[in-house]
Amino acid sequence: MDTARIAADSSRVLQLLGSLPLSCAGGPPPPIPPLRIRPYDIRPDLSELGCSGSTTEALIRIFEFAQSRLHRSCKTSYETTLQKLATAGSDVGVYDAYQKALEVRYSRLCLDNMMSTRAQLLEEVRRAQAGVTGTLAADAGRGSFSDEVVAVLERA
Repeated sequence: MDTARIAADSSRVLQLLGSLPLSCAGGPPPPIPPLRIRPYDIRPDLSELGCSGSTTEALIRIFEFAQSRLHRSCKTSYETTLQKLATAGSDVGVYDAYQKALEVRYSRLCLDNMMSTRAQLLEEVRRAQAGVTGTLAADAGRGSFSDEVVAVLERA
């Protein structure tokens, strides 16, 4: 009698296990597709603002450094999230759907942050140019005279 009950219980457990989704934990996780993020070239923007060659090159290096850090951060987060998803164990179709959604999400996040960084850098350039233009306009009528010389000439 105990043998029959054990057999029946075992049969129910096997049926239950057969109806559960397969887990990826037993096998190797699926490969993580690379996150493709195209780098942005800020050179045309700087050229449009009339930056000198040396200033353009310096600003390009600054922007490329920020861009590479941003790319690295997004790629790391994307890969970490997919690794956690792969070890959670779901069927391949569900994993593929999540992978595609995450790829779009992290690519968009990176692009948005890259465009924000670009806008901030270009705004700083515009402010610097406006400051130089304002200083040149204020000094234009004085020539190369010092404040003291201008004061003496104005009193005369």
